[in-house]
Amino acid sequence: MPLEVPTDLLPRCPRSVAMELDNLMMALESLNLEAVEALLAAVQELGLEKWVPHRVAFWQLRNTNPLRNSYQREALQWEEAKALVAIVCRVAQQLHTVLRFLVTTYQQQLEGKLEALGMQQNQGYVDFYVDRFQELYAHRMRSPLSRPEGQELALQLLVELFFISGSGGEQRLWHSLMDGAVE
Repeated sequence: MPLEVPTDLLPRCPRSVAMELDNLMMALESLNLEAVEALLAAVQELGLEKWVPHRVAFWQLRNTNPLRNSYQREALQWEEAKALVAIVCRVAQQLHTVLRFLVTTYQQQLEGKLEALGMQQNQGYVDFYVDRFQELYAHRMRSPLSRPEGQELALQLLVELFFISGSGGEQRLWHSLMDGAVE
């Protein structure tokens, strides 16, 4: 099923789409130190070289996020956004087990079950991910987030990555990007 572009959002991709995709890629980088290489490998696996021909082009696409320090004022094109959705979903699928573990740990923490289950050590993995995400965000973005804001965003992205790591992930992600699309 192809990813459809809503006619009310033509002719260009909203900035919110570029922001969300870049945040998701930063969350993937926070989970896996080799995520950039995995993202670039996904380009080859999916045959998306037309939209992401090399590492520099990939970097340029990520810099369409207006919150980035190195923001480029060009808008993300629809086909480029579709390519990034496919890439993000492919790498999320590869990390499905890790995502399930971290989301389950986070949920158990919210429900106060970690201690009862004797799994307090698992919280360290979630904390490491959140800290890494906040470091990357502070380093790459113009406006740093407060500790609670960064933690909330990191955990929201973690849950979103988990939901798109399963079957139908591209459609789920695309619809969520279109539902929240703002200029």
